[in-house]
Amino acid sequence: MAIQLSKKVAKLNVIATASRDQSRKWCERMGADTVLDHNNLPQQFNNNNLAAPDFILCMGNPDQYFETMSELIAPQGTICLLANAGKDYDINLLKAKSITLVWLKLMT
Repeated sequence: MAIQLSKKVAKLNVIATASRDQSRKWCERMGADTVLDHNNLPQQFNNNNLAAPDFILCMGNPDQYFETMSELIAPQGTICLLANAGKDYDINLLKAKSITLVWLKLMT
C-alpha cells in the first residue's frame, strides 16, 4: 500500500527495495518506478543515476540500514521508521543535512 499511496496520492517517484525476484516483480506491479536490491544501495543509486531521495520509509528492522539511509537521504529530507530499533543510533549523522527522523507506531 505504501508504494501505491506514494504514487497515486503524493505523486512521488518510488524506489523500492527487494532481493527476491518474486518480491521485485510484486513491487513493480504495485507501481514502483525502480526496484533495487537492498544490499549496497549507495552503489546502486550511483549506477542507476538516481537522485538522493527526499523521503525514506523503512518498514523493516532499521538497524542494518540506518547509516545507509543517513548517507542516501537528500538534505532536509525525512526518514520514517516503523519497526523498533535493536540498538542505539548515532543521530548526529542526520544533523549535517538537517534530516527529520519520524518514528511511527502502526495503529496509533
